[in-house]
Amino acid sequence: MTPPLRRLLLPPFPLSAAARKSGFPPAFQRKLKHMNAAVYKVFTNDHREYDDQFKTLADALGCEKAAKKAFVSHFGPITTGFSAILTPDQFDRVSKHPDVYDLMQDHGYKVVFSH
Repeated sequence: MTPPLRRLLLPPFPLSAAARKSGFPPAFQRKLKHMNAAVYKVFTNDHREYDDQFKTLADALGCEKAAKKAFVSHFGPITTGFSAILTPDQFDRVSKHPDVYDLMQDHGYKVVFSH
């Protein structure tokens, strides 16, 4: 059984409006809006290396060219997965891949500390 990572990754408190708005740079936000896409964190079932995660994305999207355009970053080793820019159609295809167990939209939150 897969552990409920959402509880570990999401902040235990509501983020202020300023913190929500300070994520991705404005130019990148405009690009996403123009593409009708969003950045998602894609969590994979096992501890996979970068090449395996890229192959998972390429399998789900149908070709390596689309995967290269979509792939943003790889993360691990405690939770393994990658970030990708996905349209709604691509999101559906990736979510149905057998090696993917969760997807979460990445809002690019900026951590804000107060004293």
